[in-house]
Amino acid sequence: MRKLIILLSLASAIVESPVRAAWASGGGELFRDAQNPWFVQNTAQVNYCILMDEEHFGVDESTIDRNITLALDYWKQEFARTPPVTGDRVKIVVATQKFVKTSCHNSTDLVFQMGYLDGKQIKEIGDPTHYISTAIRTSYDSVHLKGRGFVYLAPQTGPLKVNDDRLVPDPWSRDNNGRLLMVLIHELGHVFGIPHLSGSAVGFSGVATMSAGFPEWILNNKLQIGIDPYRLPPFFQLDESQKVTIVDRCYDQDDQINHAARTFFDIPNHWHCIKASYQGGLLSLYASREYKDHRELIGTATLDAKGRYTIQDAITIWLPREQAVFPNHDAESSGYVFSSWFFQTEKKGIYQSRRSPSKRPIMVTLPRYFVEGRIGGVLDGNLYLDLLSGI
Repeated sequence: MRKLIILLSLASAIVESPVRAAWASGGGELFRDAQNPWFVQNTAQVNYCILMDEEHFGVDESTIDRNITLALDYWKQEFARTPPVTGDRVKIVVATQKFVKTSCHNSTDLVFQMGYLDGKQIKEIGDPTHYISTAIRTSYDSVHLKGRGFVYLAPQTGPLKVNDDRLVPDPWSRDNNGRLLMVLIHELGHVFGIPHLSGSAVGFSGVATMSAGFPEWILNNKLQIGIDPYRLPPFFQLDESQKVTIVDRCYDQDDQINHAARTFFDIPNHWHCIKASYQGGLLSLYASREYKDHRELIGTATLDAKGRYTIQDAITIWLPREQAVFPNHDAESSGYVFSSWFFQTEKKGIYQSRRSPSKRPIMVTLPRYFVEGRIGGVLDGNLYLDLLSGI
């Protein structure tokens, strides 16, 4: 058994001063098993417990446990919907375990620490008032590929409360505990092997949920949210029954909508804002003169039902030579294998302007969770892969 401390969600901390941490790595270090899921399919049951500062956390244990269950169920459902990748004679399956609540002891697999850190943990982490949340793996069995550790969420009051007046007061107890649920989903994503994804922290899906800044964004005191815990957005695949924004841009006088896009979509002159949304096979294009103006529907396209799919790996897993879970794996290979993938969809159709009888072939790449969508088409015999970029 190899002992280690791995901070999986350091960027969930709030860094107040650029001087505090002058040294920072841009990559190149050996990650190896640092981002592995804490559990794979050889672990049938995970025992978890809750340690909490009841006085300061602000939410009772039964509410915490209910939201832990919702967060676990969310990831189980998401991984079940996404076929595992099979390659190099290895098939890795994540989030299949039965999670059982127990009392806390030294051998508990996963401890949810709600507003509570002991002295040793504070020494390892540093100033806890800079942390909204974090998932920390404290040990890893490299033979059986099993981790152990804790998920920490800061209390609403008391000495460990996050020191930032931009955050909403009492975040866990308001909005039907919606912020509590989403931050638990974020941290459990790390437990299941999903690292921080590059991209915007704004939103409730994909890269937003697993971006480094998500906990800080969702606790922002300017944010008004309403989260239905039984209708959370899917993570790996786009739910086409829900309306999604493909592009939403406004241009100024010096950076106007290019001629190809204005002609193709039939956008009036001096209109500088464009928005495209998709739902249930229908692309709708809206435009307006200014950002503050109401967006007017200027065209639609019915897209083909199936489309073409492309994929990109979401989880990279490193298998050490000594591991005994996958005996067919080539121990002399690089050690890296993949599990679970993001899907991106490309669809075709015919764009129909509402301002003229023109009809034009259109190709739409629906947004992936860390990439904005793209709209291409054929105009005057020329193929554009991205009309808004003019290419």
